Amino acid sequence: MERLKKLYDLVQGKNGQDTIVLDISEVATFARYFIITTAMSTPHLKQLKEEIKFDFKHKEGEIPLSREGEPGSGWIIIDYNDIIIHCFTKEKREYYDLEKIWGGCRRVEFEN
Repeated sequence: MERLKKLYDLVQGKNGQDTIVLDISEVATFARYFIITTAMSTPHLKQLKEEIKFDFKHKEGEIPLSREGEPGSGWIIIDYNDIIIHCFTKEKREYYDLEKIWGGCRRVEFEN
């Protein structure tokens, strides 16, 4: 949970908007958690992609298993094995609506 909180705080610190965490472990075997956030623009999405990877590597010594998507697509995935970060533009987040698809999963709340 500590690692999850660190990634959540990192996303929040990079001005991710409407960030939520879903515990998908009851229904999925490929990961335990999703962190879902919204970028304010395509350049912000690019910033999230680069800075999350860079900062977590330098603070925690961990690099993602993979990264998928390009800022121009409106959706970027950063895969830390058991934690997958989904960064969207507002339009793509509404379109793909992961919160609805994974709606039966428990939300994880953190105190600020």
